[in-house]
Amino acid sequence: MGIPFECDLCHFRNLNNRDPLTNYLTDLWTLLCIRRACLDAFWSRESGTVLGNLSRFKLDYFSGLAVFSMECQLPVFGSAQVEDKVGMWGALFMLNASLRPGRNAPRVQFDVSRRTLSWLNAMYQASSYATSEMVLTNQDKTFHIIQGPVTSLWRERNTKGFKRRVGIQRKQNEPLTMALMLAILKLAEEDWKRSKSAYEKKTIEEFVCFMIIGFMLSLRGEEVPLASLTGMLEYWSEGFNLGEHERHVMITLKGKFKGEDYLRWHCLPLADVSKSKVPSRRWLSRLVSRKISAGKMTGWLFARSAKKRGTIADYDPTFRAYLTRVRMLDGKLFLKGVEIGDYSLRRSLRRGATSHAMNNEVHPTVIDEINRWRTYANARGCEAGFTLAQVYSSVRHTIPTKIKYSRSA
Repeated sequence: MGIPFECDLCHFRNLNNRDPLTNYLTDLWTLLCIRRACLDAFWSRESGTVLGNLSRFKLDYFSGLAVFSMECQLPVFGSAQVEDKVGMWGALFMLNASLRPGRNAPRVQFDVSRRTLSWLNAMYQASSYATSEMVLTNQDKTFHIIQGPVTSLWRERNTKGFKRRVGIQRKQNEPLTMALMLAILKLAEEDWKRSKSAYEKKTIEEFVCFMIIGFMLSLRGEEVPLASLTGMLEYWSEGFNLGEHERHVMITLKGKFKGEDYLRWHCLPLADVSKSKVPSRRWLSRLVSRKISAGKMTGWLFARSAKKRGTIADYDPTFRAYLTRVRMLDGKLFLKGVEIGDYSLRRSLRRGATSHAMNNEVHPTVIDEINRWRTYANARGCEAGFTLAQVYSSVRHTIPTKIKYSRSA
């Protein structure tokens, strides 16, 4: 197998410094999980690979002994020390974590189970097992040596085999189609006009603006609350200087996006006119005007308080409530077998926007640009710290490209 091997009893002794008690249920359960962990390590490699290595070993070894005058140089297997050198106890903790109920399956997924390794690695990095020796360093990352069972070859193979056994079953949010979005906008418009409560109007405006910004700019749900009211007001009328066909609202986002390690501004143009006639400026004007009337000229566009921005959880219930109403009015807009719970502002907006853009034959370059799908190498180690004015000055040159995305929706 190419990895350290000890029997179940030896592993138990390494962990407990004693023999198991046959009438002690926790000992029996520990032995059972040890067997499972060993089997996971075994199945990290294909059986054909193992058999091929074994066959080649026999051929090379015995043919070599027949012609060479030397003693056997093979290493001695096993260890005289009673000590967990491979990290069995960490494997047992990960197995135990994998038995917890999952959100979308009877048991948690591999990605959730392997988080056990994160805190395990962190503890060893902070312990006497860590050293100051480096194995690799560059401008971005440095790798240090940890002399402990957490980094053993057996633990690596065990994790790989565990992953192969349980597999990964991903359940992504259902994409929001343009038809569903327009149906929600129609209901929201009726609710807004019918409502006589300022608080209710504000609630509708915030939800609709969240949905429009997320869909039209293909943002993840956690990125939308990064929208800055300060930046929007600074460049609110800037879009009118680009011609009637280029009218837009500049959505400015400030924060750390996925894959970034530093705060920065992101300026994305949202077209006033799109193929599907999504009334972006109408809803954004309502929300921004309400903010100004309340004396709020700075901070976040979606805010719980003066200093705390909103979250997906603040708007997801409203999103699903509107989807439920749409389904009651026209169930044909939903695919068969899709539940309302499959939708969420976390990913439904971006998945739906990207699918819609592809169906509208938007050029891949435009999709990649708006989704910021670029390789890490493109950054070349640079960390931008520009002001909003500096960033927007550069964005102006790419508006003709970026605005094609929201205009095509």
